[in-house]
Amino acid sequence: MRQPLSRTKNLIIKNNEATALSVDLLFAKKAHLDVQFNPGQVLLPHTEEGDEKITVPIIFTPRDTMKYEEVITFDFNEIYKSSITVTGEGIPLILELTRPEDQTLN
Repeated sequence: MRQPLSRTKNLIIKNNEATALSVDLLFAKKAHLDVQFNPGQVLLPHTEEGDEKITVPIIFTPRDTMKYEEVITFDFNEIYKSSITVTGEGIPLILELTRPEDQTLN
């Protein structure tokens, strides 16, 4: 059996505040969705010299032919929560022959 194909998108988190932010993820990995985030990361304030950011890979691997929707929540300084909704769809694999005469092999 062939493994399902994964699709990865990156979420970029930046700090536009004057103080550092601690960032935690409030999401548990699922068979079809993985958020690669190390707990307890600290994001320093934005400065003119550098653009500090956290890149969070979100990996979607559909297991069934269906629509998916999940909410991923981040906690900032244990005070503010921000949620994003991730949607995707598993579709059936469709194979077509470029030469119909190759449909039967001996």
